[in-house]
Amino acid sequence: MADGTRIIADPVEMLDTLREFSFIRDYHLAVFCGSELIAKRGDRTRMCGLFGEHWLCVESCRKTYIDESTRALENCRSRIFRCATGLLNFVIPFKDLQQNDCLLLGGGVREKFIDLEQLERVARERKINGIYFLDEWERLPCATRLEVQKVIDNIYGIMPLLGRDNYYARAYERTVDLINTVSDLGPEIDRSSSVDQVLELLSETLTVMFGVPRIAILYPQGNRQQLVLKGLLGLENGAIRLGHKRSGELLRQRSHRILVLRGEKLKQLFPYLDTDHLTCLPLVVDGRLIGFLALFDIELASRDL
Repeated sequence: MADGTRIIADPVEMLDTLREFSFIRDYHLAVFCGSELIAKRGDRTRMCGLFGEHWLCVESCRKTYIDESTRALENCRSRIFRCATGLLNFVIPFKDLQQNDCLLLGGGVREKFIDLEQLERVARERKINGIYFLDEWERLPCATRLEVQKVIDNIYGIMPLLGRDNYYARAYERTVDLINTVSDLGPEIDRSSSVDQVLELLSETLTVMFGVPRIAILYPQGNRQQLVLKGLLGLENGAIRLGHKRSGELLRQRSHRILVLRGEKLKQLFPYLDTDHLTCLPLVVDGRLIGFLALFDIELASRDL
């Protein structure tokens, strides 16, 4: 669902459901219907508290909230804005079940790139210790405007699913978390200085994403290209050489996007492994097979592959 489409939701249910999602846990949230605060969720002890409850908040903060909320309602579109202290906030218009105009307000995160002049100006105006203020500021979660916009997009994806026993909302959360994890993996791999670091990153990511308990790498070694199995996670035994025949059987299936082994076939290729299921993912670099990533004890859904 995109900006410009008015959505309908129960305010309290929406707030409680959103708080369960990892992508929004860093944000303070509040729901207003008319000018009345219906509910709010967040950390009162953190800088700027829960919208107006912190000693840093001034009258100009409230004016900014009112102005931005009015624009959001008039245009039926979300808005991203900065409060007087310089924190990033967003507002999303919606209607409650009685068709009253309501607003979801989120905030309490600082911009990723610190504007020191802005912070110094705030410290002078409020007559507060600049060092203390900067320390409190740096403790806050940080985000860019683009990242805040992604949060808004995710919320628009979730809100229509409310009231459906949260089944679809949970599925949506799973998809969002997977996408975010994969997106974060690329830059980390680029910074890796060795193949071992790349494999370690892959193992950690697969564990987080899918809960894979045991992971190994199968890589060719020597002139005869015999595969060697080396545990990366949850396997304490040392490297195991498959032998020429078994290596050949696996290598002949290198063109498969995924290779799933079970039952008798699994026992023939890996008689020494105590597992009922093995998923092998070919690792290809510049069109050349460098090995297989072997995932034990878990059968991934087709949508995850």
